[in-house]
Amino acid sequence: MNYYILSLKRTSGDVFTWWRPDCRGYTQDLNKAGIYTEEELQERPWYFSNENAMPVEVGIVDRSLKATVVINDSSNQIVFAEQLEHQNLREAK
Repeated sequence: MNYYILSLKRTSGDVFTWWRPDCRGYTQDLNKAGIYTEEELQERPWYFSNENAMPVEVGIVDRSLKATVVINDSSNQIVFAEQLEHQNLREAK
């Protein structure tokens, strides 16, 4: 299984902060987040899962992404935005 690492210390409100690849910093862009293997997490469980960090299965995060359609009546445009359903992440804890 593969995991993203959610930085609990740096996440604020609706803005999630993820660990970058190779434990080299943080990002709020999920596309730039690192993906960590179960083996990596088992090698250093105190590092990857503590009061400041929480592993979240990639599949849970990917399933919680959804497209939201916003219709702008004034110009009749459709804008697509991605957002996380926070309930799925809370259930992962």
